[in-house]
Amino acid sequence: MSHLPKNDPRAKVKAVEQALTEDLHVTSETELAREFAEDGLDISEITNSMRNSAMDLVMQERRKKLVRARAEIQTQTLVGTDGRARPSIDTIKRLLSDLFVAKPALAIAFRQGKSQSETDWISLWDDLVEIGEIPRNDDES
Repeated sequence: MSHLPKNDPRAKVKAVEQALTEDLHVTSETELAREFAEDGLDISEITNSMRNSAMDLVMQERRKKLVRARAEIQTQTLVGTDGRARPSIDTIKRLLSDLFVAKPALAIAFRQGKSQSETDWISLWDDLVEIGEIPRNDDES
């Protein structure tokens, strides 16, 4: 905005903003505290209000990010690597358990023997579909 005409209201606002910022930088904390007190303002109340506003903005952004991440995970869960719809996670777990009972020669190992995440189950499903151990039928659900 620095290349705006001088009579443009945005240029005037920018100039006032810049002058206030410069004034704020040359004013000591003691002077600021005195000016706030003269105006009947409570510095700690203003500080808390600003902090709370900033935290609210952070939380809003985190919520938006969480919604986007959930949507992405849902998309990944519903669509397999071959582009076809994948069964639900509960169905995947049931079908994989049935498969390992039916084919004891199949074996898998998970990291440190701990419980598996949904991503682990989905990845295993996709791998077994890819190598042909699980036939892909359009009527699976």
